[in-house]
Amino acid sequence: MILKSSGFKLAAAALVGVILFILPRPEGTKFKLSGNGADQLGQSVSNYFSMQQTDSGNAVILTAKAPGTVQARAQYLTEQAQTMGLSQVNVDYVDGMSPKAKRFLSMLAVLVILFVVHVLPDLCHCPGQGGADKTIGVLYH
Repeated sequence: MILKSSGFKLAAAALVGVILFILPRPEGTKFKLSGNGADQLGQSVSNYFSMQQTDSGNAVILTAKAPGTVQARAQYLTEQAQTMGLSQVNVDYVDGMSPKAKRFLSMLAVLVILFVVHVLPDLCHCPGQGGADKTIGVLYH
């Protein structure tokens, strides 16, 4: 049966991973700027972000005024920092999902699907006589 073949299981898991990877990533609305020049970058993008100082030194929290626009993204903040010559400023996500987290989620989904699909046929297979399946410890009647 095609549903029990390893190729089909692998293709189904890969398809789920690709679908998760293609879905739009929630960008978030809050970003943390840290490093030398974080205040300067926060002031330069004040048209698009509201700025809050944090207790920890030079860190600044920016909240997007118009979420979903091109200027309300981490990539825009990184580009602005490079344009201004502020290479020491780090842009981190406070809410939303980073690209690294999205890749991790896709790979985790593939591994979970592979594990679940691999175990399901063993659970559904019932031998003709009663007994215990010693590989997974399930008792049949």
